[in-house]
Amino acid sequence: MSGIPPRRAASLPDQAPPATTPTPEESDWYRDAVIYELHVRAFADSNGDGIGDFTGLTRKLDYLAELGATAI
Repeated sequence: MSGIPPRRAASLPDQAPPATTPTPEESDWYRDAVIYELHVRAFADSNGDGIGDFTGLTRKLDYLAELGATAI
């Protein structure tokens, strides 16, 4: 015997409920969506270095929602 205690089996987390099949309305969300494409580096700068970043983008999410964008 090597003196190493045997490994215990890891307890499994609670099982997630089975995924449901999306309804046709849920699977076709993009048909009515307003999808707004932007370049992060050119959109909003949060730290003043002249290059846009994700922090600047997140600060402008309300503005994008006011424009009617439902997806970025």
